[in-house]
Amino acid sequence: MLLSVLTPLIAAVLFYAFGNYWLTHVKNPPEVSLPKPLDRLASGKITGNMLLRITGVTAGVEVVLFVLLHLLVKLGMYTEESQIPAYALLLTAVIPFAAAFVCCFMPQKKNVGRFLLHLGAWLAVLLCLEVCLFNGKSFTSDKTATVLTVSPKPTEGEVQHVTEMNGEYIINGDAELELSGIPDGTHGIIVRMDQEQEKGARLVHTWLDMKDDNFRYSYSVTSDKFTMGFDYDATFSIDPYGSVHGLLLHIGSVTEEVTVHEVAAVSALPFRFSALRWLLLLFCGALLIAVLDFRLWEMRYTRTIPQRVTVCIVTALCVVSTVCFWAPGEELQEYKQGEDITFADPYTQTFDAFRKGQVYLDIDADPGLAVLENVYDNSERKATSVEYRWDTAYKNGKYYSYFGVTPILVLYYPVYFLTGKLPTVPIAVDVFATLSSLLLCLTILAAVRLLVKQPNLLLLLLSLPTAVCTSSVYTCLQYTDKYYVAVSSGMCFLLLTLWLGFWACRAKKPVVRCILLACSGLSMALCAGARPTMAISTAVLVPFFLGILLRKSRPLTSKLAQLCSFTLPLLAGICGLFAYNNARFGSPFDFGAAYQLTVSDVHANTLRLGLLPAAVKQYLLQAPFPRTSFPFFEPINSSLRNYGRYLYTDATYGALSMPALLLGTLLLPLALRRGSRQTTLGITTLQKRAALVVCFAVPVLLAWMDLCIGGVNQRYVTDILPLLTIGAVVVMLRTVDVKRHLYRYGIVILSLFVTMGMIWLLMIGLRDCTLLRHCPNLYDAAEDALIFWH
Repeated sequence: MLLSVLTPLIAAVLFYAFGNYWLTHVKNPPEVSLPKPLDRLASGKITGNMLLRITGVTAGVEVVLFVLLHLLVKLGMYTEESQIPAYALLLTAVIPFAAAFVCCFMPQKKNVGRFLLHLGAWLAVLLCLEVCLFNGKSFTSDKTATVLTVSPKPTEGEVQHVTEMNGEYIINGDAELELSGIPDGTHGIIVRMDQEQEKGARLVHTWLDMKDDNFRYSYSVTSDKFTMGFDYDATFSIDPYGSVHGLLLHIGSVTEEVTVHEVAAVSALPFRFSALRWLLLLFCGALLIAVLDFRLWEMRYTRTIPQRVTVCIVTALCVVSTVCFWAPGEELQEYKQGEDITFADPYTQTFDAFRKGQVYLDIDADPGLAVLENVYDNSERKATSVEYRWDTAYKNGKYYSYFGVTPILVLYYPVYFLTGKLPTVPIAVDVFATLSSLLLCLTILAAVRLLVKQPNLLLLLLSLPTAVCTSSVYTCLQYTDKYYVAVSSGMCFLLLTLWLGFWACRAKKPVVRCILLACSGLSMALCAGARPTMAISTAVLVPFFLGILLRKSRPLTSKLAQLCSFTLPLLAGICGLFAYNNARFGSPFDFGAAYQLTVSDVHANTLRLGLLPAAVKQYLLQAPFPRTSFPFFEPINSSLRNYGRYLYTDATYGALSMPALLLGTLLLPLALRRGSRQTTLGITTLQKRAALVVCFAVPVLLAWMDLCIGGVNQRYVTDILPLLTIGAVVVMLRTVDVKRHLYRYGIVILSLFVTMGMIWLLMIGLRDCTLLRHCPNLYDAAEDALIFWH
């Protein structure tokens, strides 16, 4: 109560003091006219009495609102001592006074004053929504909590995973706890639990079964949720028919020791002010108010200095967001030549082989592999129980790494020369994925400058974080394994190639253009050395490069110089890669994937045109799978079962299941029709249309190739996402005209927000993700913020 009264009064005193000081030092007080219906408080020259009236009315309204909300929480809800936090009250109290100060003493800043007034009103509404709507489940007249009797349910013939100690239950595996003594009127169960906050802590799967008058003699599932169980109690909402005759609490997916302290039954779930929900709604509301009050939706990106600074800030935030996904506690690993590297990652093994002057790995192969009829047949290896290195290329009694050589050249060697140590796989993924987020933003800005004339500023700014989400950068950071080193490094150099190539197309000085083209060609070779399939996406540069070569206004020597600038570094890199392949597998075009000891014989995987529809379905149209608990969807392993032979499948979600990419694809026909026939920066309309077609055609080609050669996996889907993302952003910017199609503008903005929310929820919902290792309470906080009605 005291806090509810003090915060408005403190804000009022500060406002009145600053206002009086301003009046005493200004000879000609400004004319003030507050917006309706507040104009009765102040109109004309600002005076001391007018200032006092504004202060008193504002403070009085705030005190009444805060006290009423406090009493509502205190007297009408089950709270467990929870209250409206001070930061929410303080900000809600200060913003109206800040708005009044701007309106009274800075009348030339009308837009700012109007924005602050609307923001203050939104904060007041937000407080009311948090109490009355989002915590409506907490209203009750019975505020008692009954501690239930807990008894482990014994499991015959299995190891018991529950140990009782001082009235608490320590759980180290799947367990079931029977709850008894449930009073009538129970509508909520609170499980006070925690687990060890160690590196291996993961989400714990909990669900509640109930017996009531509808199911008296058997249990039925009523609630299902995952929880980290650190600072948040696991709460379950139940709605029994008649009386509750029994409850059974299941605790599964336990990786670290979980302790259940007690279980309580309540008539309503406790009041919880969600800081995450409050901040999200505050941000969204403030953004919407700013867009309307400052008419940001009309602004076009004309590359003024303030606009460039804003774009740089958004880009920096996109890059910084990747830090949330970095693997915690990773340090450079020691390396000494001659040590056993049998169980090291394939990049360390390849680095070790290079240091020893060989292309094969220094790992002894079981002689039994050489006598197998088909060493690449996984079933034969299992039947003979021969020892082998999983997912390592094997040929002629030697092990090889089929993973790309680029990460070793650009990361492992430089780090070793500087520190004498080597990066771990998570560090390598973090480096390449973070660089990818930066290069993606730069590539989009370069592509937009080439293909879109004065794009909408707000749409461009929102497209950058959305593109980072859809490009699979966060997915790479979540799965920090050897496979995603290749994916993240390939994406990094693909985007570097495209950015430098787009930049070269608009460079005016021939020397600068040649330098950019040379760097772009070298980056393309490095992309092929990291992940060859991704290098195909550089085909989007072909229309622009052909335009440079066919442009009649440039002399032949200039064209040849530019052609050589790009092709010579590219050919040098490709020739080196071919020589490396030939030294290992006897063919410059053999990258070694066919020799891997994996789930099946890769030699059986060939390009088949009949798999094109399956590729479209699996890579583009596959929707996430609905799950029974928050966040209610996840990647799915959906095999079509009609491939005609074995095909590897794993959990994925299709590219077009993301609303922004789907909308960009649907708007492609409009983007191909739009645009003048004038040449801009030397780029013709035909080149622009060809580039857009490539952005959507190449991903389909890559999807078909990946399905035929590799199968279905989320990292294979990543191959098609960078180019598809760039194309979708450009299409949306080309087809949205606020003045003529405001409805389309709103749909595009909504799709961007929904896409960002979808990807972040998918990332939060991953059980073994690095994000939750940084922020272990994020999952519980996100569920509490979004699923407020339970």
